[in-house]
Amino acid sequence: GEQRLEDLLHAAIENALLQARAVCLSGSLAPQVPPDFYARVVQKANAFNVPVVVDAPKQPLALALKERPFLVKPNVEEASATLGFALS
Repeated sequence: GEQRLEDLLHAAIENALLQARAVCLSGSLAPQVPPDFYARVVQKANAFNVPVVVDAPKQPLALALKERPFLVKPNVEEASATLGFALS
């Protein structure tokens, strides 16, 4: 089922991290993907000492920030929504 697919995806990510030099997570998540998906990938990559760049909107970005990615690249709208105040 759906949980099995998610487990397979995370196993594939861990396998890829064995040889990765960096990871880029970019864009909106599909509706069925949990909002902490990018955060979980950042957490795994950090365990492998692989730097992660995150370019994502709102909740996925906020959750990923908690895992301390190497770099984030939100646009002004994404940064404003994530931080909760207007930026000019």
